[in-house]
Amino acid sequence: MKTAPYKDFFGLQATAFGEKAQRSVRRACVAVVGSGGVGSAAALALAAAGVGKLIVIDPQPVAADNFNRLPFATHADVGRPKVEVLGGLLERRPHLTFEPIHASVDDVAGRHALEDADLIVSASNTRTSRMTATRYALLNDRLHVAAGVADARVGRTIQELYFKARGELPRRVVIHKRTPFIKSERLGLQEGLRGVDALDLIEINDTPLRYVASRLVNGQIDEDRWPVKRGTVVALDRYSALLWIHGVAAALNPQRNYFQGKRRIPSPVIVHRHAGESDLALVAEEILALSKMDWNSFDMYQKLPSTVHSSGEIARIGALLQRFGNLSYDYRLFI
Repeated sequence: MKTAPYKDFFGLQATAFGEKAQRSVRRACVAVVGSGGVGSAAALALAAAGVGKLIVIDPQPVAADNFNRLPFATHADVGRPKVEVLGGLLERRPHLTFEPIHASVDDVAGRHALEDADLIVSASNTRTSRMTATRYALLNDRLHVAAGVADARVGRTIQELYFKARGELPRRVVIHKRTPFIKSERLGLQEGLRGVDALDLIEINDTPLRYVASRLVNGQIDEDRWPVKRGTVVALDRYSALLWIHGVAAALNPQRNYFQGKRRIPSPVIVHRHAGESDLALVAEEILALSKMDWNSFDMYQKLPSTVHSSGEIARIGALLQRFGNLSYDYRLFI
């Protein structure tokens, strides 16, 4: 039976996206790393979109523990390579070249298969494979997508920016935020940063609390005439702590103290860890260090770390830029 022309199969898409865009899709070669629940769905969607060549890389066979994620597999397929079973569906599609690679992307055959890809879709369930795919895409300037929820793009951008600056992937990422990390955000960031050894999601917020410092005088606890010391941490539970970013600091004269807030009683911030295993003492130390990074001020420190203080300033300036309409201005000119 003679195969109908490509435009007959994908004419409606060409009408929606334009013939030029559809021609680009037809010329594209996409490599999907992993053919489990996410990878196989991505492969099927790409084939339906009219991609010209599709490479799927996966070393695993169909097994009892992954059978439920493979709707195209039957009981008779158990033990067969997943890519071959998927190929049974895709190899019969007209105008598609399907290349199954029954190997890990960490192997020579898997990495070699990436050479022809214009786009790499990372959908593997192993950390080393995800890192290999990411590293290859960055080193060889290939488009790369981490298959996951929308917030995964933020995590992937973090990895790409770090790689461009340092030539390697980050081992630990800490994200500060003024609002709680909802479940979808946590899952998305964890998906986008799957190649990172440690991820800490930290919420930092002001509190209305006021405390007065105490001191020992002749064995008795007495009220101190200074506020609570900067850097004091009081753990509330395993995930939360009070931290005094604003407070008393040592002066040049060891007999004296320095307090930036004059006569006001400083309040602590509450630090809540939504994900991660880093010690709260380390998290607090990093927040304190980041409170001393505003070089546009003569103050010894800011009351919030630069991670959240700067984002607040950028948001404020961004709101001002809206009044200029379509005119483009560098936001730094407004700082």
